[in-house]
Amino acid sequence: MGYIVKFTDSNTYLIPDNDDWMTTTASKELAIEIGQSDDKETAELTAHSFSGGMTVGIDFILEEV
Repeated sequence: MGYIVKFTDSNTYLIPDNDDWMTTTASKELAIEIGQSDDKETAELTAHSFSGGMTVGIDFILEEV
């Protein structure tokens, strides 16, 4: 079991890109394949580092997969 980050305004998912940065994708399958975090805290910290001042539950959600 793991977690993926979904942005609520754009319905996109947070994933790593080829340069060790973060980007987004519309593909939930790709997010599960390469963007999944093992625990909820890591997923939330990753989202905060990407998004700055966004709030979990408002700007993004953590989907359990």
